[in-house]
Amino acid sequence: MKWKIFFALILLMVFLGSVSAAQTTVGDYKFNIPDGYKQDHSMDVENKKTSINSVDCHADSKTFTKQFQQISIAVTSPDSGKLPDYLKSYYGGGHDSQLKGMDGYISLDGHDYIYSYVHDGDWIVIRSNDLYGIEDIIVA
Repeated sequence: MKWKIFFALILLMVFLGSVSAAQTTVGDYKFNIPDGYKQDHSMDVENKKTSINSVDCHADSKTFTKQFQQISIAVTSPDSGKLPDYLKSYYGGGHDSQLKGMDGYISLDGHDYIYSYVHDGDWIVIRSNDLYGIEDIIVA
């Protein structure tokens, strides 16, 4: 039963949208930022060296806030090669989902929804407490 409700919410996301006032770039990708959100520069991460399953990577992220709402976008890119597709389900406890043509994985962590997917070998994670706004953030 829960998966039916969750699937219905995903379908509803496809049909509902919000107006985007601005775009931002994280890594090599553009994302829409809904009206009213402001970037919290103290949370920015640029070109941070990391490693995932022995693959050297660099990570970039930005966080945006609006009153009690928050959006975080992170892109992890391998220094060479590609990251494995299974990373999309790294956060676990969720479901396969497709938003804007991107095969990914959506899960719930406390009050935040996490949508993660692998695109062109990069791992992209969008975290927001607004389930319906996640699809609007992705620029396909």
